[in-house]
Amino acid sequence: MDLFKKKWKHFGIKQINDFLTYFNNQWCKSNNGWLEKYSVGIQSTSNALESFHDKIKKDLKDKRFGIIEFLNECESNLIHRWSTRKSPTLTLIRDGESVITDNLNIKTFDNEPFISSNDYTEAYKWNRLNKSIIVYNDQLFMPDGKKKTLSKEDCKLYLEELQQKNWSSFDMMIEFLDSIHIVSLNKENWKLSICSCSFWLKNLHCSHVISCAYRSKLCSFDSIGMNLPIERNKKRGPQSETANAYNKQPGENDKDDELILPVTKKSKVKSSQERQDQQVCPKCNTPMLKRRYWYCENKC
Repeated sequence: MDLFKKKWKHFGIKQINDFLTYFNNQWCKSNNGWLEKYSVGIQSTSNALESFHDKIKKDLKDKRFGIIEFLNECESNLIHRWSTRKSPTLTLIRDGESVITDNLNIKTFDNEPFISSNDYTEAYKWNRLNKSIIVYNDQLFMPDGKKKTLSKEDCKLYLEELQQKNWSSFDMMIEFLDSIHIVSLNKENWKLSICSCSFWLKNLHCSHVISCAYRSKLCSFDSIGMNLPIERNKKRGPQSETANAYNKQPGENDKDDELILPVTKKSKVKSSQERQDQQVCPKCNTPMLKRRYWYCENKC
């Protein structure tokens, strides 16, 4: 927080200083549990609670009850209905007899993060970058950004600097924290693995975790095979980026100093069309111009 205040107090604007004072008193001293990494694995928003509250209002048809009436209504209607939705089996009465059947419309509780096919696709793209993953202190270290290689010495220095916290600015701290990602891989259930990146802190899964699980042979990308773009085969001959290397340079030809370019079919067609399109004035023998019709610029 000191580096954050140092960064913004540098501008010397009163409104910013007032906000920093409010932010420090309200969210750093009074309510300091708002950080994503404050309690890992626990939801940081009240979205589920608000959704639960909305279902109560719909089931009660927005009626207002006293506390006793509300509890009686919950016991007689809400709890029974919700318990049947979450129950794996249902007890039905057929021909006067109770029959236990499977609940096909069960709403299950998720005990692990849900990973969609899009998440697998993004992890596949990240894995194709061929970045090195180093095992150090039973953790997996991988570089971020354009850097692809990493050594155990880099991992050691990263952990030492992380403990020392000798950063002179807020931007330097953020850049350092994002330079290397650390994954604690859970081999029993790789979906419960932990990563130090900001995306994992918000979604409890990321491309780094999926890629580490793939390289450890704990998962595969077979399920997203149809979602990957099909790359066309490489054509024969030189590539377009290096085709100019086959052209002769000035001085290589004794007769002419001009570049000798290979004549392609398209250039032949263009040259023949240009010859047909050009006309010469029969009187002054100058090239004629064309708008709607051919005319001579000398007005012959």
